[in-house]
Amino acid sequence: MRLSVRGRVSRRDLLGALRVAAIATALIAVSYAGVVAVLDYAVAQHLTGQVDRQLSERLASAVHNPVEAFASSGVQTNGARYGLGIYGEPIALWGFARDGDLTRSAPEDPLLPAGTGPPPSGHPLAYNYGIAGTTYRLEWLRTRTGWLLAGESLTELGHVEAVLVTSEAIALPFLLLAFFFVALAIGLRSARPVEASRRRQLEFTADASHELRTPLSVIEAEVSLARSLPRTAGEYEATLERVAAETQRLRLIVEDLLWLARLDSEPSPPASETVDLAEVARRCVGRFGAIASSRSQALELRLEGVPERPLTVVAPPEWLDKLAGTLADNACRYAPEGGTVRISALADGPARVALRVEDDGPGIDEADRAEIVRRFRRATTERGGHGLGLAIADSVARGTGGRLAIAVSGLGGALLEVSWPAAGPVALSPPLPARHR
Repeated sequence: MRLSVRGRVSRRDLLGALRVAAIATALIAVSYAGVVAVLDYAVAQHLTGQVDRQLSERLASAVHNPVEAFASSGVQTNGARYGLGIYGEPIALWGFARDGDLTRSAPEDPLLPAGTGPPPSGHPLAYNYGIAGTTYRLEWLRTRTGWLLAGESLTELGHVEAVLVTSEAIALPFLLLAFFFVALAIGLRSARPVEASRRRQLEFTADASHELRTPLSVIEAEVSLARSLPRTAGEYEATLERVAAETQRLRLIVEDLLWLARLDSEPSPPASETVDLAEVARRCVGRFGAIASSRSQALELRLEGVPERPLTVVAPPEWLDKLAGTLADNACRYAPEGGTVRISALADGPARVALRVEDDGPGIDEADRAEIVRRFRRATTERGGHGLGLAIADSVARGTGGRLAIAVSGLGGALLEVSWPAAGPVALSPPLPARHR
């Protein structure tokens, strides 16, 4: 256990889990003591109540048939023994005159201490009393001729209570030990995702610092050089262009980070609507047409619906626009000069629809596909980028109930596809392929 824990949980989290388990165990110990005290009191009251009932029956029998009652210790008129049930103790019986003098007793009954007599007015008629070194439960009954006193030894009752307390004391350390390890296991299990999240946060912070520091360093260096020596207007213009490019890169990084931060912190996504993926794809092609043209790239639009089912999904429209734009920007960046980028909205199986973006660039190796959706992860260092695009795409896909898949495109590069369960009908998308260049 120790090796596996150290491999997944930091020393700080291990100590924290130990501390929490110890505190929880201490609280359980206190709770256990309280519950046991209440339980022991309830058991004692119940057993004492049973003794009182037996004493009352003994006294009632003595009033009904005093001759038989005093003939043998703890014997009823029907021959049954009092007090022998779970305790194994007979019930003694004594008779007193009205003036308080002892007049008779059953055979083998213990001798009462000197001065024992009927209780004064207002005193309880049932109470515990020491006789010959043994605690008895006594109960008085006033009769026409005087008083009757019945008593039963509480030795067996005390034995039952002692066995109960001993059992509870023996069980306590085992219970606490078991609870401690269970609490520790739960704490360690809970600490693992927390530790993983902490490490991802530290890694993200380091990566973000690096990505933000690079353009800031370039800007600082360019400005410092421009100020160090007099330069021509052309040289200043070239410096400003480089500063503007780095500023643009910095702005894009900050915008993506802010978008991801909003996505992570929002308690719920914006209002969802039934959105036609064909329209999302058309708008995306319109937005990136100029970018593709500047690189002499062919930007294709392909719509592959079916007549009986529209290409619709329930999601926030602005999120789908962000998703399509992110995938298209990624494809345009990695497709070569004069290459092809294809944006498709299509049916994906009998009950799903998909948005697909393909290019003929270098593609994404299968070994990198699991990591590429993490923030600041790139499959290649070509053509810039800051490694947030696919992280945004994956976050939007999961946030809208979709799935992001990465594969090899028929164009030869990367294929990025997000699919969702199909929504209810709106205006049908054209079933025939359309192409835009």
